[in-house]
Amino acid sequence: MPVPEALPLVTVVVLAYNREQELRVTLSALRDELDYPAERLEVIVVDNASEDGTAQMVREEFPAVELIVNAANVGISGWNAGLQRGRGAFFLVLDDDCYVTGDALRRAIALACEHEADLVSFSAASPLALGHRFNDDYDTGLLAFWGCAAVL
Repeated sequence: MPVPEALPLVTVVVLAYNREQELRVTLSALRDELDYPAERLEVIVVDNASEDGTAQMVREEFPAVELIVNAANVGISGWNAGLQRGRGAFFLVLDDDCYVTGDALRRAIALACEHEADLVSFSAASPLALGHRFNDDYDTGLLAFWGCAAVL
């Protein structure tokens, strides 16, 4: 699968539950620190029935983000609502406290195309310990990956 000349539409699906501040950081990073054209990103937040104002924060501070509010916390299956709604050629799934910056998304898409991969997982860094990556503690690879940040 060759890398497309024009950057493909990417649907970013962020699953949220009672992490208003963490989600604010994630959405800000996607908007301000990701080297990918905003018009080629479709950002969807799936709120798993948060009770801390998460949905209201998204409506007020990120009006360009599509918001789906689940009636109940359905856990990780909440991503399905965003995956069904999205139109992207690729999907970036994120937890509410996880984000990618710089050219990470461009590189992940290029690698997916180059290797005909259906999934590209990212290395996960800790914000609490500079230089520490969770991948150092847990073996990841073909059958194990970080679900908090992956391109499908």
